[in-house]
Amino acid sequence: MDAGKYIRTIIDVFRESERQFNIQCRLLLSLGTFASPAQCDRVVKLALNDSTGFITGLDVSGPPNQNMSVPTLVNALKVAKENKLKVSAHLCELDGTQDRHGYALAEVLLEQSLVDRIAHGTHLWSHPALVDKVVQKKLPVEVCPTSNYHTSNGKFKSCMDLHFSDFYAIGHPLAVSCDDRGLFRTSLSDEYLKVASDCALDRSEIEVLTQSAFKYAFR
Repeated sequence: MDAGKYIRTIIDVFRESERQFNIQCRLLLSLGTFASPAQCDRVVKLALNDSTGFITGLDVSGPPNQNMSVPTLVNALKVAKENKLKVSAHLCELDGTQDRHGYALAEVLLEQSLVDRIAHGTHLWSHPALVDKVVQKKLPVEVCPTSNYHTSNGKFKSCMDLHFSDFYAIGHPLAVSCDDRGLFRTSLSDEYLKVASDCALDRSEIEVLTQSAFKYAFR
């Protein structure tokens, strides 16, 4: 199955899901940090040529500590931004010693305002200069407690250990997510319960947090 047919299949399922469950579905196309110029160009064109309204942007991600062509990604993202596509980027999921290429990419994307939302960003607070840029630009940060626990090899045992508590304390835009429900055996409700329990948040505070996730969704 080619990429175009694969995407059309997903959108068909989205349409049926919206009709059946009264929900809203949107799709971000994955732009791999290891992608060649031709691959980047193809992904951006697939997103730009969408006429259904379901594709709202790109999701930048890839294996950690891997050589990547930052100029290739930057060029592709500039085209995307010029054409009003939104960009989410997986940044700083591991500490700098494990993913030095990823931190170099983070610096460029933040400096050139090529990202609209940060996925994970688990180790951002170990790099004050990056945090300053994220806070200054008010870039929403997605927090996935269970996923962040597992990808940190158990280092972050509580949401109080996570970057969630630091960003929440300063009123920074946040969105709680379950990342991959099947892989991590969790649900969005489970994640909100974990945040509420670990950080002693009451119902009204969780309601505000939930509403903020809708606010920062790409439409």
